[in-house]
Amino acid sequence: MKKVAILIPLVILLGVFIGFQLERTSLRQTSTKTDKMLKRVYKKELHTPKYLSEQIINHKKEYQENRPTPKDKNEEIVAYYEDTIAKEFDKNPEVYEEDSTVYVNLNGTPKEIASQKDSTPMIPKLSASKRFIAYQWYDEKSQRYEVVVENLQTKEKETLENASSYTWHPYYDVLVYDVSQDDDGHNLLKSEIYLFQPYKNTIVQLTDTNEFVETHPIFSEDGNDVYSDDAKTGRLLYINMLPLIYQNSFIGASKDV
Repeated sequence: MKKVAILIPLVILLGVFIGFQLERTSLRQTSTKTDKMLKRVYKKELHTPKYLSEQIINHKKEYQENRPTPKDKNEEIVAYYEDTIAKEFDKNPEVYEEDSTVYVNLNGTPKEIASQKDSTPMIPKLSASKRFIAYQWYDEKSQRYEVVVENLQTKEKETLENASSYTWHPYYDVLVYDVSQDDDGHNLLKSEIYLFQPYKNTIVQLTDTNEFVETHPIFSEDGNDVYSDDAKTGRLLYINMLPLIYQNSFIGASKDV
């Protein structure tokens, strides 16, 4: 009788333990399925850009080389925007493109990330934490440019279709880019701005406008705003990003902000 009395609680405990493990397995499988379902979800946080000033953006090279000293804040921002766009093609010793091959050099030894067999990758850029790299290539099938974001640790890749210009946030692993959606063969008729957050694997559409054609987006130096060019007028647009930042929508910081 004593053995039976001892065995009964042990059997009950074993049953509870097995049930708990089965529940954990079920939850894990459900979570994995949910993650896969959410992988390509586009969240909309739509904003209407504003013109920064009446000043027309001048992209001429001679203006960049002989830039006058900015007189006010708006001119400083315009100068920052132009300089940043111009520096997008400068060679970075940590990540660069050479002979149609993208390399990463974080420890003194260059490592090939993508080459011409991958459709001529170009313009590589490292995220703030240096955990992700973004580069562009031309898709021969769709005859459109795409941006590939690769996790340097896991080697996982995400393709941002129809993406053109792109820039990482200065402090967070968040990529801002534009998507050209319509043209007449000569000029862009519609282009919008998106954010890609690789940690969450989500895409946030920032703009959806007919009055603007937003191109070449970049983050401000402090990361609080997104600047872009209005292809219709050549004027500078801006979107304040603080609401999204304060909502903890940005994650993956490389340093305190």
